Amino acid sequence: MYYPKSEIVKVAYTAGSEFLVKKSSSPYTGDYYITNDGKIFSGKEYTAATKELVRNGGSSPTSNKLKAYEFHYAQPTQDDYNKGFFTRYVIKRVNSGFETILEVSKEEYNRSSRDPLYIGSSFTWKIAGPLYDDLSNPNAPVYGIYNTNDRTVKELDKKVKGAKDYFTNLTQYAI
Repeated sequence: MYYPKSEIVKVAYTAGSEFLVKKSSSPYTGDYYITNDGKIFSGKEYTAATKELVRNGGSSPTSNKLKAYEFHYAQPTQDDYNKGFFTRYVIKRVNSGFETILEVSKEEYNRSSRDPLYIGSSFTWKIAGPLYDDLSNPNAPVYGIYNTNDRTVKELDKKVKGAKDYFTNLTQYAI
Protein backbone atom coordinates (compact mmCIF):
# COMPACT_ATOMS: atom_id res chain seq x y z
CA MET A 1 0.00 0.00 0.00
CA TYR A 2 1.38 3.42 -0.96
CA TYR A 3 2.04 6.06 1.73
CA PRO A 4 3.45 9.51 0.90
CA LYS A 5 6.75 10.37 2.59
CA SER A 6 4.91 12.77 4.90
CA GLU A 7 3.13 9.77 6.45
CA ILE A 8 6.30 7.74 7.08
CA VAL A 9 7.40 8.27 10.68
CA LYS A 10 10.42 5.96 10.87
CA VAL A 11 12.82 4.23 8.49
CA ALA A 12 15.24 1.71 9.98
CA TYR A 13 16.97 -1.65 9.50
CA THR A 14 16.25 -4.98 11.18
CA ALA A 15 18.67 -7.90 11.42
CA GLY A 16 15.87 -10.43 11.14
CA SER A 17 14.43 -11.25 14.55
CA GLU A 18 12.06 -8.32 14.93
CA PHE A 19 9.58 -8.72 12.03
CA LEU A 20 7.86 -11.37 9.92
CA VAL A 21 6.43 -10.99 6.41
CA LYS A 22 2.68 -10.89 7.06
CA LYS A 23 1.59 -13.21 4.20
CA SER A 24 4.27 -15.89 4.60
CA SER A 25 5.23 -15.55 8.30
CA SER A 26 8.87 -15.80 7.23
CA PRO A 27 11.49 -13.72 9.11
CA TYR A 28 12.35 -10.40 7.50
CA THR A 29 15.83 -8.87 7.31
CA GLY A 30 16.42 -5.47 5.77
CA ASP A 31 15.17 -1.90 5.68
CA TYR A 32 11.65 -1.17 6.83
CA TYR A 33 9.41 1.82 7.41
CA ILE A 34 6.59 2.58 9.82
CA THR A 35 3.66 4.75 8.77
CA ASN A 36 1.79 7.24 10.91
CA ASP A 37 -1.07 4.75 11.33
CA GLY A 38 1.33 2.16 12.79
CA LYS A 39 1.69 -0.17 9.80
CA ILE A 40 5.11 -1.60 8.98
CA PHE A 41 6.40 -2.28 5.46
CA SER A 42 9.59 -3.61 3.88
CA GLY A 43 12.01 -1.20 2.22
CA LYS A 44 12.61 2.49 2.70
CA GLU A 45 9.55 3.55 0.70
CA TYR A 46 6.82 1.93 -1.36
CA THR A 47 7.78 -0.09 -4.45
CA ALA A 48 6.09 -2.95 -6.30
CA ALA A 49 8.09 -5.37 -4.11
CA THR A 50 6.97 -3.82 -0.78
CA LYS A 51 5.56 -6.33 1.71
CA GLU A 52 3.57 -5.68 4.86
CA LEU A 53 5.36 -6.80 8.02
CA VAL A 54 4.19 -7.78 11.50
CA ARG A 55 6.13 -7.85 14.74
CA ASN A 56 7.60 -11.25 15.56
CA GLY A 57 5.82 -12.94 18.45
CA GLY A 58 2.30 -12.52 17.16
CA SER A 59 1.77 -8.97 18.37
CA SER A 60 0.18 -6.49 16.09
CA PRO A 61 2.29 -3.62 14.76
CA THR A 62 -0.19 -1.32 16.43
CA SER A 63 -0.32 -3.17 19.77
CA ASN A 64 0.97 -0.10 21.63
CA LYS A 65 -2.04 1.82 20.33
CA LEU A 66 -4.61 -0.68 21.58
CA LYS A 67 -4.48 0.87 25.03
CA ALA A 68 -4.72 4.62 24.76
CA TYR A 69 -2.35 6.76 26.77
CA GLU A 70 -3.96 8.14 29.90
CA PHE A 71 -3.76 11.72 31.10
CA HIS A 72 -2.01 12.03 34.46
CA TYR A 73 -2.79 14.88 36.82
CA ALA A 74 0.61 15.60 38.37
CA GLN A 75 0.56 15.94 42.15
CA PRO A 76 3.77 17.06 43.84
CA THR A 77 4.48 15.50 47.23
CA GLN A 78 5.72 17.22 50.37
CA ASP A 79 9.20 15.91 49.54
CA ASP A 80 8.91 17.60 46.12
CA TYR A 81 8.01 20.89 47.81
CA ASN A 82 10.98 20.48 50.16
CA LYS A 83 13.25 20.00 47.14
CA GLY A 84 11.55 22.87 45.30
CA PHE A 85 10.82 20.93 42.11
CA PHE A 86 9.47 17.70 40.67
CA THR A 87 9.58 15.78 37.38
CA ARG A 88 6.73 15.91 34.89
CA TYR A 89 6.24 13.83 31.73
CA VAL A 90 4.65 14.80 28.43
CA ILE A 91 4.03 12.96 25.15
CA LYS A 92 2.76 14.01 21.74
CA ARG A 93 1.82 12.12 18.62
CA VAL A 94 4.44 12.69 15.92
CA ASN A 95 3.39 14.80 12.95
CA SER A 96 0.39 16.08 14.87
CA GLY A 97 -0.45 19.38 16.44
CA PHE A 98 -0.83 20.78 19.91
CA GLU A 99 -4.10 18.88 20.41
CA THR A 100 -2.29 15.54 20.84
CA ILE A 101 -0.06 16.72 23.71
CA LEU A 102 -0.77 14.81 26.89
CA GLU A 103 0.76 14.93 30.35
CA VAL A 104 1.30 11.34 31.49
CA SER A 105 2.70 9.32 34.37
CA LYS A 106 6.27 8.02 34.35
CA GLU A 107 4.95 4.56 33.43
CA GLU A 108 2.95 5.88 30.46
CA TYR A 109 5.96 7.96 29.39
CA ASN A 110 8.17 4.84 29.45
CA ARG A 111 5.54 2.89 27.46
CA SER A 112 5.34 5.66 24.85
CA SER A 113 9.12 5.62 24.40
CA ARG A 114 8.70 2.26 22.61
CA ASP A 115 5.95 3.64 20.36
CA PRO A 116 7.26 5.12 17.10
CA LEU A 117 4.12 7.22 16.78
CA TYR A 118 4.92 9.31 19.87
CA ILE A 119 7.66 11.60 21.09
CA GLY A 120 7.99 12.70 24.65
CA SER A 121 10.09 14.35 27.26
CA SER A 122 10.53 14.52 30.98
CA PHE A 123 11.29 17.88 32.55
CA THR A 124 11.84 19.53 35.91
CA TRP A 125 9.08 21.86 37.16
CA LYS A 126 9.99 24.43 39.82
CA ILE A 127 7.38 24.75 42.59
CA ALA A 128 9.04 26.54 45.51
CA GLY A 129 11.04 29.70 45.99
CA PRO A 130 10.57 33.31 44.90
CA LEU A 131 8.10 33.98 42.13
CA TYR A 132 10.51 35.89 39.83
CA ASP A 133 14.25 35.90 39.16
CA ASP A 134 16.37 38.32 41.18
CA LEU A 135 19.63 38.84 39.31
CA SER A 136 20.66 41.99 41.19
CA ASN A 137 23.59 40.18 42.80
CA PRO A 138 25.57 38.54 39.96
CA ASN A 139 27.53 36.47 42.49
CA ALA A 140 24.38 34.93 43.95
CA PRO A 141 21.50 35.05 41.44
CA VAL A 142 18.11 33.84 42.68
CA TYR A 143 15.97 32.03 40.15
CA GLY A 144 12.22 32.36 40.45
CA ILE A 145 9.43 29.90 39.76
CA TYR A 146 7.84 31.82 36.87
CA ASN A 147 11.08 32.58 35.02
CA THR A 148 12.56 29.11 35.56
CA ASN A 149 9.44 27.34 34.31
CA ASP A 150 9.27 29.74 31.36
CA ARG A 151 12.81 28.74 30.36
CA THR A 152 11.94 25.07 30.90
CA VAL A 153 8.85 25.26 28.68
CA LYS A 154 10.73 27.09 25.92
CA GLU A 155 13.38 24.35 25.94
CA LEU A 156 10.71 21.62 26.07
CA ASP A 157 8.96 23.20 23.07
CA LYS A 158 12.06 22.52 20.96
CA LYS A 159 11.51 18.78 21.40
CA VAL A 160 7.73 18.61 21.85
CA LYS A 161 6.34 21.28 19.53
CA GLY A 162 3.34 23.02 21.07
CA ALA A 163 4.41 22.47 24.69
CA LYS A 164 4.52 26.24 25.26
CA ASP A 165 0.83 26.36 24.32
CA TYR A 166 0.02 23.43 26.61
CA PHE A 167 1.89 24.56 29.73
CA THR A 168 0.63 28.12 30.08
CA ASN A 169 0.31 28.37 33.88
CA LEU A 170 3.97 28.77 34.76
CA THR A 171 3.24 29.06 38.48
CA GLN A 172 1.14 25.88 38.64
CA TYR A 173 1.71 24.11 41.99
CA ALA A 174 3.78 27.02 43.32
CA ILE A 175 3.78 27.78 47.04
